[in-house]
Amino acid sequence: MMSEPSDDVTNEIRDLLARGQKLQAVKFYRASQATSLLEAKNAIEAIEADLKASTPEGPLVSSKTGCAGAIVLLILPVTLAAAYLVS
Repeated sequence: MMSEPSDDVTNEIRDLLARGQKLQAVKFYRASQATSLLEAKNAIEAIEADLKASTPEGPLVSSKTGCAGAIVLLILPVTLAAAYLVS
């Protein structure tokens, strides 16, 4: 039976998850708890579920976020300026 991670380990895992670094969290858990990859993955997913349940609008970020918004904000003024100059 595996022991519960210390508060320091849990806090580090929460920080990694908050930064969208789930794979790093699994690796960290696995190394600190000397568990199998499957056990580490399941533990991280349980911690992640607890975080999402306790903070539905919390700091968790999607690891799939992109920069499309920034690109639109950069291109829009240029497009508007070009349209103004052409008209």
